[in-house]
Amino acid sequence: MAFRRVITGHDSTGAAVFLSDELVDTISAGGFSYDPIWATDNAPIVPNDGSIPAHPDFFPLPGGSRVVTWVAQPHGAVAPEATLEEFERAAPGMASYMESEDPGMHTTPTIDIDVVLSGEIWMEVDNGKEVHLKQGDVLVQNGTRHRWTNRTNTPTVMLSVVLGAHQV
Repeated sequence: MAFRRVITGHDSTGAAVFLSDELVDTISAGGFSYDPIWATDNAPIVPNDGSIPAHPDFFPLPGGSRVVTWVAQPHGAVAPEATLEEFERAAPGMASYMESEDPGMHTTPTIDIDVVLSGEIWMEVDNGKEVHLKQGDVLVQNGTRHRWTNRTNTPTVMLSVVLGAHQV
């Protein structure tokens, strides 16, 4: 699925304009893929010039944000030879949050609003507790330890709005 990003802004007179209209390049590593739709590294201000950092860390700092679409491949579809180094190149900073002793589990200092665009997915938290999400479901993840698993035979497409938070 290709995603188109249209960004609005203002011209020199303050009138609303379209600043860009383009297809988003998918970034992939070992079966994981995502589309970087939007990114800020600080609390946003408007008006702004609509620019996006060239290749920011995958997870934002406090006050920053990310909007990504991503694909969860069927369970086991991620290539076993995929290394954390590949993920680090594709999604800078992501590997540092992944638990090596419990693959897929991670905790980030973020609030994530996750929407299932197509397919089904399971999200696991501590003690093996899970929720099964289907197309149209929305999950708000508040900096909790979690893992995503697609137990179907088809890819699941997700939209995530990730807000950088202060961890206390």
